[in-house]
Amino acid sequence: MSGWIRRGLATALLTGLALTMTGPLPAHAADTSTVYEALVDEGIVRVTVSTAAGAISLPPGATNVSATIDGEPVEPTIVEGPSAIGVGVDEPGALVVAFDLPNSSSDAADTIKANAAYVWFPTWVWGDPGAASVEIRVPSDFQIKVDGAVLETAQVDGWTVMSAREITDPAGWDVTVSARKDGSLVTEIAQVDDFTYVIRSWPGEDAWVTRMRSLLDLALPELADLTGIDDPIGRPLVVAQSTDPQRNGFDGWYVAATDTIEVGTDPDVHVLVHEASHAWFNDTITSERWFAEGLAEAYTALVEPALGRTPGEPSEPPSEMIRLAEWDHTTLIDQTTVDMERAAYAASWWVVDALVDDIGIDGMRGALADLAGRRSAYAGPGFTVTDTPADWRRVLDVLDANGATAADEIIGTRVAPVIDAPLLATRATLRERYAALADDSLGWMPPIGVRTAMDEWNFTLAGDRIDAAFAFLAYRDGLVADGAEVGSLRASYERATTPVIPAVEAASRVAESSDAAPAGRTALWTLTAIAALALGGWVITRRQAQPAPISTVPIDPSAVDELGSQMALFSLPTSPDPGRFTLIDLDVLARLDEELDGIEQQVLFEAPTPPGPITAAADPWADVLKQPGTIRF
Repeated sequence: MSGWIRRGLATALLTGLALTMTGPLPAHAADTSTVYEALVDEGIVRVTVSTAAGAISLPPGATNVSATIDGEPVEPTIVEGPSAIGVGVDEPGALVVAFDLPNSSSDAADTIKANAAYVWFPTWVWGDPGAASVEIRVPSDFQIKVDGAVLETAQVDGWTVMSAREITDPAGWDVTVSARKDGSLVTEIAQVDDFTYVIRSWPGEDAWVTRMRSLLDLALPELADLTGIDDPIGRPLVVAQSTDPQRNGFDGWYVAATDTIEVGTDPDVHVLVHEASHAWFNDTITSERWFAEGLAEAYTALVEPALGRTPGEPSEPPSEMIRLAEWDHTTLIDQTTVDMERAAYAASWWVVDALVDDIGIDGMRGALADLAGRRSAYAGPGFTVTDTPADWRRVLDVLDANGATAADEIIGTRVAPVIDAPLLATRATLRERYAALADDSLGWMPPIGVRTAMDEWNFTLAGDRIDAAFAFLAYRDGLVADGAEVGSLRASYERATTPVIPAVEAASRVAESSDAAPAGRTALWTLTAIAALALGGWVITRRQAQPAPISTVPIDPSAVDELGSQMALFSLPTSPDPGRFTLIDLDVLARLDEELDGIEQQVLFEAPTPPGPITAAADPWADVLKQPGTIRF
């Protein structure tokens, strides 16, 4: 998916926790400065507070505390309080307190990270309102992001220096710094079966790499087997060590633009497999968040037994749960939103688990392949790939096409917006008529015009075109009853893009106006019907042993005029197959030509053994084409 595919709300957000210092004890000074330095080679963030003699509070986890008065080392008095450690001195003078915030091995959202590839730390400000300043130094070869304030930035001696002066609310200061240097990540390429993936870790994280490989070597082949898709992204999956997801309220996430999973130092196994599954379940499958996340949850549960874990079971969501098609990528801004996110994940899992149970693993393999390949649920001759978005409508179509029996009920009651209930009812009616059309076609696929309208959920148009197709099949059956060969009509019928019944009716009147014998009328009927179909967007096609007989059948001019007028209602969007050709009476073509000005026209000829596309150099029908009474245009 574009942007993030995220899973799992971080515990800190779910419990309403954040960094809980009540704010530093104010330093007793008119001017107080605080300097932060990310010393990544040492694995620490060093903090230096310069103020007047007095007391300041230290943040949790501070170590290596030291102090000076007027430049002379002094032994600070450290007092532990309920929410902070106070550091004070009894002597007057300029007080400088220094301490370190060391790199933590924890994934908690408020822990310090400082290594050669990644830095994250919160900042505090000491001092009086309007008299406090802060300076933050990070090596200049890191990509830096500051949340909570806009700071002045300068490059100084290999540092990116960010600063703020005359801070009016030191106690309310809430700024965090994150920085990445991906070039310092340790990269290891791994392969399991035919699947290649890349692990990118912070330096010195050998145990993390080993754990990732042991889990992924089991999980990835299972996912490939369950989905039937061996190479879902066409390039190696990247698994990167990062706590950015935790900082944003997630246990992990998948960055679709780079096919990268980012997880922390101690990810839950379920989270890791869930994120890995997004290599399969992303924008190539669906534009709907519920379906991507529900697939990830359902297939993670299917994989977990291979990892020695017992998967959980989804719970049916409450009836008042939001319709999942309305669930989007929401910013986590309050506890209500957090609760909704958690409920939507759970509901998506339940829905997709129910769909998998309904269609079966094999059926879902087929559905995933169709979605990934953009294959229409109404695919057939001339129309296979669809441009319709892979939203819940297309998901429903594809599931039904692959054998689902309960998808309409599940998606209709849990996913589709309530406002679309009438649309779903209309769809059910049209799908019954579509199935009846297919049954009446004697193995012929419904025309393209019908199939594209169904694919686009344009059911009004689909209904009209189904009526037209039924009517044409009735004419075809009449030809069969007269002993006519209609096999050559099949490709034209299946590729029809527009309704053609007015032209077909006119063609029947042309045939009935002929004084020829019944066999001649049938031949002419077939020809004029074919011509009508061709100019309705279908290919002109007629199989016959000899090209001459039809050209001698007399035709009522007024009937031809009517046929031409009806044909003029349609266009010929594509040229006929150059390997198929027929012969048409000159008078018919001349009259039609007057009615079809500006419409692309092409008449080709067909022999018992087709010679292929007609060329001037080698044309066995060249002499025929030169004879009076025939025309090629």
